[in-house]
Parts: sequence; C-alpha cells; structure tokens
Amino acid sequence: MFSERIAKVAAALQGSGNDFLFVTPGADLTYLTGYRALPLERLTCLAIRQDGRAWMIVPTLEHPSAVAHNVQSHGIDLLAWNETENPYTKFADAIGKVSNPLVNNLMWVEKAWHLQSAVGKNVQLADSVLSDIREIKSAQEIAALHEAGA
Repeated sequence: MFSERIAKVAAALQGSGNDFLFVTPGADLTYLTGYRALPLERLTCLAIRQDGRAWMIVPTLEHPSAVAHNVQSHGIDLLAWNETENPYTKFADAIGKVSNPLVNNLMWVEKAWHLQSAVGKNVQLADSVLSDIREIKSAQEIAALHEAGA
C-alpha cells in the first residue's frame, strides 16, 4: 500500500514538472509511510523523487522506531544523522541534484528554509499533488472507512 502511494507521488511529480517532494512528520508522512514520527525540532524528512526513488532521514535516536515501522520495506532508503552532523546537508548529499522541489504544506518554516538552503533551490507547497492523491481512496481504504464508521 505505501509503496503504491509513493509511486503515485512520483507519477504526480512527473506530471507537475517538479522533481522532488519533501515531507516532514504529520498526517502526510503517516499516509505515505505508515510511520507516525513526532514533529520535533530534529529533522525527520521523507524525500520522493519523480522516478520513484525515496529516502528518509531521521535522528539516530529515532532510527530504531523507523525500522520498527518497516519504512525500508516500502523501498525507502533510511538515513540516520548524529547530533554533530548537519542533517540538511547530509540529506542533500544523499539525494543528489534537486531542480524544482515541493514541500508538504504543514512543514515548519524553519525546516523548509533549511531544506531550501541545503538543496540550493526555492521550495514550493505541494498542496495539489498530495491532496489529489489522498482524495482518491482505494478499495482497502474505503473498507476501513466503512468499518470505522460502523
């Protein structure tokens, strides 16, 4: 399910002219990965490239939790950063060249600014890319909604 959602984001990026989507903790990250990371001052961020490759960077202390949530089983390269490292430059080095990135709408401004600086490109909001994907429910999601409603 999560691999399919990441693939849908990649396809939407191709159609939008954007090459990357960055997502920090919140409902969008949980929707895309199943990982319910806490929104803390330390960087946890998912990056999805338009070709479908995905990375997630987490603080070293949160790495076991991300592993326990099977993040890597969805085709996501999991990176950990230590307190003495700059997570933004480490993440930018890992993902490579970025041309036209998007960030999820609820990303903290501080994190968006640091990502923007690290990749050397201005970021834009991903509102339409993510909302369009999340609006269309799979049969499994519809069944879960019916069960929750009952």
